[in-house]
Amino acid sequence: MRTRQKSLVDFGVYPEDINRLKDICHKATPDQRHTILHCCIDSCPPGLELLVYESIVLDHSYDRIEKREYIPAKRDDFYAYRRKAMSRFYNILRLSQEI
Repeated sequence: MRTRQKSLVDFGVYPEDINRLKDICHKATPDQRHTILHCCIDSCPPGLELLVYESIVLDHSYDRIEKREYIPAKRDDFYAYRRKAMSRFYNILRLSQEI
């Protein structure tokens, strides 16, 4: 399956943990934000990682970010990389038993 078609569940996030994961991302501590940034760097192509990070942590949409600056990806690709980065962060949380 192509990355742009995968959901969080396809990446291994349990359906009952999706809302908790989003809540943790929005209320992340500085250490968690650092980890999220590294997940974005690992998951996204160059030039997109900081925009995806902003979307995850601040809950800004593609359209809101695009009004301010150019996004070098289509909407579906942007959200696919966002899901991929969130799933990596989820796996780190599971390994550290925080979720």
